[in-house]
Amino acid sequence: MKSSTIQLAKTLFLFLGIICFPVHSAGFSTDLWMTKTAGIWEKGKVYGFYQVQVYRTGIEHSIDTIEIKEIQVDEKKQKKSVVNSYKLNTPGIKAYVHDVNMKMIDEKRMLLYLELEMKAMEGAVLREVYLLGPDGKHELIDEAQYRDLSR
Repeated sequence: MKSSTIQLAKTLFLFLGIICFPVHSAGFSTDLWMTKTAGIWEKGKVYGFYQVQVYRTGIEHSIDTIEIKEIQVDEKKQKKSVVNSYKLNTPGIKAYVHDVNMKMIDEKRMLLYLELEMKAMEGAVLREVYLLGPDGKHELIDEAQYRDLSR
């Protein structure tokens, strides 16, 4: 009896390993989910704009990451180039990015508003706010407060 239980457990473990292993090892693609452009920055005679890109990885329980790009414009060459790029540590696994809004507050700084559809919060959309400055300086000034409402 004990031997058959162990054999059944081994068979079940092997079966689950065969089914689950390809899902975890396949690696899901990361897709560009949303891009928004706003603001004009200047450094002497050089200028450009900010671009926010939201990437979504996976299908079920996907993870969103946000990348900020500072793009320089060269009018003479009719060319744009990324001069600085950095990722924000949000929203990760806790939420999906619902929308992105930006507002310049002076010549060098911009407010980035992230509308986050919080997981396990029954579709509640909360706002998170970052202050973005030149050369990748950024600060979280208002964090979306996650709370599990699924219970």
